Amino acid sequence: MRLVIGKIRDGADKLFLLALFALGLVIAQGLVVWYQHVKLSGPIPLGQTGLAVPLPTGPGWTGSPTWRLGPAGAVLAANLRHAGVQVDVRCVYRPSDEVLNSRQELIDALEEHGYQVADSGRFRLARTEMLWVEAHGRGQGQTIFLGVVSLDKAILELEVRSPDLDLARRIFMAVGEKIRYRPPPDPRLSV
Repeated sequence: MRLVIGKIRDGADKLFLLALFALGLVIAQGLVVWYQHVKLSGPIPLGQTGLAVPLPTGPGWTGSPTWRLGPAGAVLAANLRHAGVQVDVRCVYRPSDEVLNSRQELIDALEEHGYQVADSGRFRLARTEMLWVEAHGRGQGQTIFLGVVSLDKAILELEVRSPDLDLARRIFMAVGEKIRYRPPPDPRLSV
């Protein structure tokens, strides 16, 4: 009888270790999901342009919750300086009649400033699309994601800079996918 009880106990120990291992995996998965989540503010509208852009928020993030007028146009920015992590997010809206048609124009602009392009793409934003480029600074350890959207008589640039490639990508994609644009009604058409 003693031998049977010993085997049952040995089996229970193995089952307990298996359950402990599974619990560890669940906790690790939860931490990864929590770490990868980018918390965003509500969309911040820019006057009567029909444009609204969210910014990352949370511990360590600083920035203005309103658009500021600067020499480049209207600017919305946020910075993260927390526990050795740094990220700069900048969104610039500038009136312009030019239309950006290809990623090559973005690639050329970044290469002129000493960046080496690693990836590029595009994604849809309601009625338009964003062209984006991932580039790395030569000798700077800096990653930049630059996205450009041609709007009605304006251009929107979204720029995310960070030494952490994965973090920069997640923040760029999270902000870029939540940009909202609805062209304002043409005042000539109102009665």
